[in-house]
Amino acid sequence: MIRQDLRTYLKTKTGLTDLIGGATDPRLYLAHVPEANPPLSLFPCVVYLRATGGYGHDIDGSDGTAAPTFEFYTLGTDPEEVEEISEQLRQALQGGPTTMGSTEMLHVTLEDESDDYLETKVGEDTLGLHETVQRFVLAHKVTKPTF
Repeated sequence: MIRQDLRTYLKTKTGLTDLIGGATDPRLYLAHVPEANPPLSLFPCVVYLRATGGYGHDIDGSDGTAAPTFEFYTLGTDPEEVEEISEQLRQALQGGPTTMGSTEMLHVTLEDESDDYLETKVGEDTLGLHETVQRFVLAHKVTKPTF
C-alpha cells in the first residue's frame, strides 16, 4: 500500500509534477523507465523503488510499524532541471506528511543524496543523463498480524 499511497501523494505536489509532465500523467515511474520513441520524451523523470524494507518488533512481536527505504532517481538531460526536481521532491517528503492516502506516516527522513552522470546507448545514439539519487526512510504504521 505504501507504494500506491506514495505515488498518489506525490501526484498532488504541483511544484514537482509541473516539472515532470503534469499532475494527470507525471513521469513518475516505479522501478524503471518505460520504453518510448523518441526516448527523450520520457525525460526529465523520477524513478522510485523500495530499496530496503522491514517491520518493527517488540517483545510481543510486531509493533505495528514499518520503515522502508525508498530510492528516488531524478533523471534528465539538464543538470539544473534535475536539481530543481530533486529539490521539489525533498520539499514534498523531508520531515514527512502525517498521512499519505490511507497510510499513517510517522516520519520521513532524507538519509542520503548523490549526483552522477550516465551515458547509455539508445539505438545508434548515445544519451547523456544527469542523475540525482535520494534515499528516504518512510516510517509508517502497519496492521499488526493476528493469529
